[in-house]
Amino acid sequence: MDERRRWARLVRLAFAGLGIAALITQPIQQSRGPGFSLADYLSYFTVVSNIAAVVVLVAGAVSGARGTAWTWLRGATTTAMISTGIFYALLLSDHDVSLYTDWINATMHRILPVYLLIDWVVFRPGRLPARSWLTWLAPVVAFGAYTLIRGAIVGWYPYPFLDPGPNGYAWALRAMLGVLIGVAVVAAVVGLLGRWRQQTTGETVVVVDDDRTSLPG
Repeated sequence: MDERRRWARLVRLAFAGLGIAALITQPIQQSRGPGFSLADYLSYFTVVSNIAAVVVLVAGAVSGARGTAWTWLRGATTTAMISTGIFYALLLSDHDVSLYTDWINATMHRILPVYLLIDWVVFRPGRLPARSWLTWLAPVVAFGAYTLIRGAIVGWYPYPFLDPGPNGYAWALRAMLGVLIGVAVVAAVVGLLGRWRQQTTGETVVVVDDDRTSLPG
């Protein structure tokens, strides 16, 4: 059991390390060129969600994180990361998202989103009320409001579909509503997976912090 617990924590730390490397390398590379803004970099939903993913993975591996707030953070972060991967594939894969190297792009938009989903399924979350997934939409709403307010001030938007300049605010708000509906679908699925994992029985269970991981025994 101790060996399995150790390996489970090491896996989380390994993916967290990959995320940290991508998050640090990207602004270092960008800063070598003209016009780099750290504030702009930190205003991408991809970057914010990947930072949250690193925090969740490190906390889950080493800090003994537990409780309602921890479960909420895991659910919201998993939802955000999966949504990041899906919307990148559907809307942004043909656009310049200012990620200079393929491994950084793959890490932020593919590898970590897939791993966060696996982590959510393998490491059982804590108690999930039936409609808790609705609260996972709050960070997305907050990001949308922040983007429109900051964009109006500085004249820059992280994603083309959030820029009201070409077609007006009504168009941008409709685009944001479409994104929110998509994220809501992802959140509902993540919530269903979490409640399903709570109900599964009969596996060999290893406790990692407050989570339990089902492994063949």
